[in-house]
Amino acid sequence: MIRINFKTLLARVEKKQNRFITLKEVSERSGCDRNALSRIVNHPNIIPSASVIDKLAQFFFNQLKTDDPTTHRECMKDVLSILVEVYPDNDEFWKDIPQSLKENKNVTVSEYWDVRDRRIK
Repeated sequence: MIRINFKTLLARVEKKQNRFITLKEVSERSGCDRNALSRIVNHPNIIPSASVIDKLAQFFFNQLKTDDPTTHRECMKDVLSILVEVYPDNDEFWKDIPQSLKENKNVTVSEYWDVRDRRIK
């Protein structure tokens, strides 16, 4: 299962620029269809194409990078680690995760792994 954390990165850009950013603006600046962005925001189970993920990664990188080129690699790694999270599909992974946690759409993949690892030990 793949989850796209669009809202998390958008919040970072808004904080950095100290202003609200619309989906229309992201669409125009990234080259992504506004309807596709709306589906990503409103339906977390939607998996966009690789092209859309690439455009979003480039958009967020360009908005969050600093003037120091030595930090660009870390910035892109950060953007990608937040933008795309991959969760295991097999039932064995999920059996130790409490139902309330599974149903919470705000939980990160790292939190799932932490819970699973604590229960297995």
